[in-house]
Amino acid sequence: MYQIILMEDDPDLGPLMRAALEDAGCQVELVVDATSAVAEFERSTPDVFIADIIIKRDGRPIADGGIKAIWRINSIAKARRLKVGVIAISGALQGEGTRNLLTTAQQIGAHDVLEKPFEPEELLAKIETVLAALSK
Repeated sequence: MYQIILMEDDPDLGPLMRAALEDAGCQVELVVDATSAVAEFERSTPDVFIADIIIKRDGRPIADGGIKAIWRINSIAKARRLKVGVIAISGALQGEGTRNLLTTAQQIGAHDVLEKPFEPEELLAKIETVLAALSK
């Protein structure tokens, strides 16, 4: 179906999301931070990049998160003239300073956003919508 890079740091949620996408026929590479996402992107040609916006280590947010990854991957894709769907996801939108993260993600190049928690079918629908828009 589709080749996907999934950036998710949650050790429980990442494998669950990967399994749901693989059950739908997708090939998924699971990474845990922007550095790993960019490295994987440079090795492969995914159809979609799904980025968790807030990446944590030892319980604390780090700078190597989704905003950085979206910006870098979009820069590389433009330079190579590639069409890659980008979907930003986050569940940390209630705190001060985090409410606008998904909007920021769209401003720097995410094609769509999804707030956690969500059902696998919602993510698959977003993937389909983004790729359909890119193919026009």
